[in-house]
Amino acid sequence: MFFPAVFAFVSSFYRGASNRDRLWIAAAVLMQPPLLLIDHGHFQFNAISLGLHGFGLALLVKSSGSGKREGSGLADMMATVLICLGVVRFQPAYPPCLGSWVVC
Repeated sequence: MFFPAVFAFVSSFYRGASNRDRLWIAAAVLMQPPLLLIDHGHFQFNAISLGLHGFGLALLVKSSGSGKREGSGLADMMATVLICLGVVRFQPAYPPCLGSWVVC
């Protein structure tokens, strides 16, 4: 779940970059030693939580990327749901920060 989330986030955050650059950025994120050693070797369930966060952040970036905040209510709501599902026990400090971003 984490790999597709990284690709979704990179493609929404780096819209102006070429496909080759996006692939290199995603590979740089996915090949980090802490992710390889800890998340994929010992704590496999972190990838689920990080994937839900990644998809939520990709939705937030995609809905706010055009500069217009009108009509992005459904994307913001889905992003909030995905982030809250990912917060279950791993990252309890994120919801207030991201909730304030959605409200502003």
